[in-house]
Amino acid sequence: MNDDLDWERLRQVHLAESEERLVTMESAILDLERNPDSEAPIEALQRDAHTLKGNAGIFGFDSIAHLAHAFEDALAAVKAGLRNRQPADKEAIGVLLKAVDAIRSGLPAAQPGDQMSPAQQALAAELRTLGAFGSPAPREEPARPKTRERSKGRRATDQIRDVGVPLPPEADRRRAADREAPADDSRAARPTLRIEVARVDSLVELASELSVSRGRIENLLGSASLPDAARDVLEEAVPLLSQLSDLTMRMRLVPLGPILASHRRTARDAAQTLGKEVMLQISGEEVEIDLALVDRVSEALLHLVRNAVAHGIEAPATRRERGKPPIGRISLNASPAAGQVVIDVEDDGGGLDLSAIRKRAEELGMPAGGDDREVAQLVFAAGLTTATELSEVAGRGVGLDSVKSSIESLAGSIEVHSEMGVGTLFRVRLPLTLAVVRGLLVRVAQHRYVIPIDMVRECLATPPDLAYQSNGTGLLKLASGMVPVLKLGEQILGARGTVDRHIVVVEHAGHRLGLVVDGLIGDTPVVVKSIGHALRSATSIFGAAILGDGYVGLILDIPDIMKRTMALRASHAS
Repeated sequence: MNDDLDWERLRQVHLAESEERLVTMESAILDLERNPDSEAPIEALQRDAHTLKGNAGIFGFDSIAHLAHAFEDALAAVKAGLRNRQPADKEAIGVLLKAVDAIRSGLPAAQPGDQMSPAQQALAAELRTLGAFGSPAPREEPARPKTRERSKGRRATDQIRDVGVPLPPEADRRRAADREAPADDSRAARPTLRIEVARVDSLVELASELSVSRGRIENLLGSASLPDAARDVLEEAVPLLSQLSDLTMRMRLVPLGPILASHRRTARDAAQTLGKEVMLQISGEEVEIDLALVDRVSEALLHLVRNAVAHGIEAPATRRERGKPPIGRISLNASPAAGQVVIDVEDDGGGLDLSAIRKRAEELGMPAGGDDREVAQLVFAAGLTTATELSEVAGRGVGLDSVKSSIESLAGSIEVHSEMGVGTLFRVRLPLTLAVVRGLLVRVAQHRYVIPIDMVRECLATPPDLAYQSNGTGLLKLASGMVPVLKLGEQILGARGTVDRHIVVVEHAGHRLGLVVDGLIGDTPVVVKSIGHALRSATSIFGAAILGDGYVGLILDIPDIMKRTMALRASHAS
């Protein structure tokens, strides 16, 4: 029984590590496509392919081991071709990428002693046809891996000498040589430890309880009756608890680098489908984000990159006519900003055709008035597309709508800026983490609510002459211009008996709104507790938070409140 558990645990480690290696290989293939005269990407691929083959051999995954071996043969042929002044062409690059996809899809189903499927055999043969680029290295079949059955009587863990990295002796020696190679600094990494996400989540949950306890201790410190000795101990404990909580929360943060790099393939495949040439530039790989956001962020970037290729970057001939280089540029840039992560997706294409967007919106019965900035935001409307043809990449009018919905569901925002003939910029703002937010605590009637502090722009006393419409909305004159205001308690929270003493001006996606509240309590870090989707959508509440005194405060969903305010104002105007 324990052997089975050990085997499955090691298998999961192997799958996770193999996926990381495949992402690296994919990136190296794209490097080779951009720099076909360089041997460095080929050598990096050879190291990774050899390790991948060795790891598969340890587990007895014959199908993967043989496919990786054919991949090595192809790389040897490509290198020989390069030395004969015959660099790899796009067809060869396509075959190598196809092999990475096949290994990725085959790994989860691989079993000890399995054989290649007909599709894998055909791909292995296709890989070996790359020998046309030069004389491939001498063929030699991989040694028959030791399957689990042949190692019966030994624990699976006894076969693994390097925890989390199952390597055969020859791959182990190669890895040691790689570490000593000074020219391969990019592969150097600090020691890491693989931990199940569930364990980290449990630790974060405990850290959230610590945050609550810390708040109670701080309340105790304000008590005059507390003995001096106890006060000294508690004052020492508070910063330690704060540091421990912060460090624990940061355990969920992962670098954006692998996510950003994976979309080089997205850009390449979309460009090939549409007959365009694109180069994807990446910066900010070291910026970190909550693990819980990774999948949603990657999906949003997939749509944005494909949209940039389909609607932004022009065909090579058109770019030449406009005096641009034939290869279009798309940049992915991540940067930290005051408790948030900002991701820019920018292209140097033709920019948004605002007249076409306005015309299409009118055809669909959408309001298309306003200035150019407001018209540009219509690209996020469901069903709106200016594409004249339906393709595998674009044309259905659902991509950007789903991106906006996904980003806003994560308490983020997205905006677009464009200049005709110059290019388009999509800017995504996301919270650093959904586990903890710093919020402004406000009072409405007898209840306390949390407004995310990064959305707060200013707080002021309610002017005595502020006039409201019958729907609880009004206009407030500030130095920056007129800002709509909303009686938060009366219109959104269903509170009665409010005194409306203060206005909190919030901003989201370039729009400002004044929220009328009864009192300002102060800013505080709060641990977010999720609530049901139905409750969230019905009440403009993003989540719940346990406050320092142990009571629950509700976190306001500012984007949703802004939507409701706009709807109230529109209905009143009509």
